Amino acid sequence: EADNFLNLYTPTQMGHVPGVNTSASQQAMNMLMAVRYIQELNGNYRGVIFATGTDIRNSMSDMYTMLRYLGPDVLEATGANNFDSFMGTFGEVVKTIEVTPEGSGYRENSRLSKFTNIPEMVMMYRQIADVLTEKEMQLPKPKVDEINVAADPSDWLKMYMAHLAARAKETRSGGISNRDDNLLKIASDGRKASLDMRLVDSRIPDDPASKVNQCVNNVFSEWEDGNDKRLTQIVFCDLGVPNNKKSFSVYEDIKEKLILRGIPEAEIAFAQNYKTDVKKKELENAINNGDIRVVIASTETLGVGSNVQERLIAQHNLDAPWRPRDLEQ
Repeated sequence: EADNFLNLYTPTQMGHVPGVNTSASQQAMNMLMAVRYIQELNGNYRGVIFATGTDIRNSMSDMYTMLRYLGPDVLEATGANNFDSFMGTFGEVVKTIEVTPEGSGYRENSRLSKFTNIPEMVMMYRQIADVLTEKEMQLPKPKVDEINVAADPSDWLKMYMAHLAARAKETRSGGISNRDDNLLKIASDGRKASLDMRLVDSRIPDDPASKVNQCVNNVFSEWEDGNDKRLTQIVFCDLGVPNNKKSFSVYEDIKEKLILRGIPEAEIAFAQNYKTDVKKKELENAINNGDIRVVIASTETLGVGSNVQERLIAQHNLDAPWRPRDLEQ
């Protein structure tokens, strides 16, 4: 999946502009070195093929990064071999009104969020990319009925969100060092709180109307209705995974409650316990056969490339992953 290597270090004067990917990973730099070596062996920047379902992932700089990997000669020929030149030609900074990260109000923000000179840009990109849309590929897909389940915030969550808003305000005003607190940390704490306040502090009492408890109710209802055909379900959750520490685990909480309701423990599985390819295949077979009726998994462990649809009747998404492709795939 080539979009795993898009966090490539890119020198730029636009690092302060939202919408520009300024993150850098050693994995991506290693990939660039490997790609260049193979291209030099083959001459004319040939010999490497990237494949991905989302070449433009969540940043406008992703297209430049793909061109940097596979078509540096194309960038040089158009005079856009550095990022600022590329975005000066094909990108536009737009002022927008958006929700503040802590969700307590709105703010005006200038963001790189619009392409310009699109025909020329597409022509340049098509020199290295064969793009197939979903409509052109016509892959078979199951019919999905999407049901949004709303959970009212508890008093604990309301108080904590006010606390996060105060932290964000202090961070933006420069009253605290980014090393001590920052918006990414605040957003991560907000994700934990919105899933279950016990991820913030395990001493907080269980809320009967929480997302987790509503999920347990829905899973048990589907399990009962699908008993005759041994229909299966997936619960996707990226936070609160099982661990050896004494901190609260959403996975363990869901499992314990489902067992108390009457679901046999042998019919519940954590995808994290099946780490090797052989074990993953065993898990897929057990789900498709209806031996495992409920599997709790993260996006990484069961989100992409898992063929477990034979008896699948429901999928419960407790938290949203960061990347758009994770939801789609």
